Amino acid sequence: MSIACLHKHNLVQHVVSQNCDGLHLRSGLPRAAISELHGNMYIEVCTSCTPNREYVRVFDVTERTALHRHHTGRMCHKCGAQLRDTIVHFGEKGTLRQPLNWEAATEAASKADVILCLGSSLKVLKKYPRLWCMSKPPTRRPKLYIVNLQWTPKDDLAALKLHGRCDDVMRLLMAELGLEIPHYDRYDMVHYGHSNQLRQARAMGDYLIVGVHTDEEISKHKGPPVFTQEERYKMVQAIKWVDEIAPGAPYVTTLETLDKYSCDFCVHGDDITLTIDGKDTYEEVKTAGRYRECKRTQGVSTTDLVGRMLLMTKAHHSNIDEDLDYRKHTDNFGKGPKGHSPWTGVSQFLQTSQKIIQFASGKEPQPGDTIIYVAGAFDLFRILGSLWLQQWSFFDVLMLGGTRLDICLIFFPFL
Repeated sequence: MSIACLHKHNLVQHVVSQNCDGLHLRSGLPRAAISELHGNMYIEVCTSCTPNREYVRVFDVTERTALHRHHTGRMCHKCGAQLRDTIVHFGEKGTLRQPLNWEAATEAASKADVILCLGSSLKVLKKYPRLWCMSKPPTRRPKLYIVNLQWTPKDDLAALKLHGRCDDVMRLLMAELGLEIPHYDRYDMVHYGHSNQLRQARAMGDYLIVGVHTDEEISKHKGPPVFTQEERYKMVQAIKWVDEIAPGAPYVTTLETLDKYSCDFCVHGDDITLTIDGKDTYEEVKTAGRYRECKRTQGVSTTDLVGRMLLMTKAHHSNIDEDLDYRKHTDNFGKGPKGHSPWTGVSQFLQTSQKIIQFASGKEPQPGDTIIYVAGAFDLFRILGSLWLQQWSFFDVLMLGGTRLDICLIFFPFL
């Protein structure tokens, strides 16, 4: 997210990534500004169509693929040819134009003043001389800055080598530049931060309509979502402050959209959201005076949840793990909005009675009421959990929900 913000402010012109997880696209970087040299595990293509037809999926398309075996088992809906993944395995040479985008990477390198390498061992990238402008005299090559805890084969050529964690370095850099690291949200992987935003929005009026984007719109501006649009529609509708959803809402909110649903104004968190072209998605309604802001919920973001899943840490909530490197950071946890996780760089949630009360119905049990108790981890709460609870709402009962402690779970929770 820091890199996407730096690109928005024209401080980063192009990103060359060795990762296949598509997170740079999800962060909001436009396709033209990123070269995924080793492919994207969420994209499969039809090479029989001209130009190549891309399919952006919400699942990993490489489940059946391997070295020199790239067919995914699915067919192009246009020509019927077999689709293939975009992954470049070790020992292979990438031939696809996208998402590798070699042409843009080479052009950006030739014009760059500075190259910043974050976390890469550079053992593979060193073999790509075009990225380092090796055809130029040493004095005319871009200055090289490296952030890595390990040795890299480019250390001797670097103007500066920082032995540190990328998250820590980028956090310090953003603070020095006076830029806030944006959060990652689009009602995908719905969490209590979304619920709290909708609670605040509902308090501003009498009726709340929530617009939810389609998979196509999200993929265009952010990258492939985790859940399908139908799943996201149901999850948002299940939040108690939502009166109605607007399915297929455009990514850019316009006066036409507000008028279509007879809305007086729209509400968003106090962070900016941008289109693929870097434009404020709420510019039109802000100019017209039909825009309100609510506070973001400290301590949670989709970025943090994705980070926890990718890192698979076992002790991101407490010191139940005996790892000494982890334990020295535990005093930073749960101390309010300034407490940061050493693993994901996002504030940890501090529970208060007031927060819990705001999310409860406030209904007291009366004599003769039927009371049902349901318990579960409710980690990464998804559509099945919502539908399960909804079944009981059709009965005239009072339901109490119990949530198990983190230490009681077989697997370490993400929330």
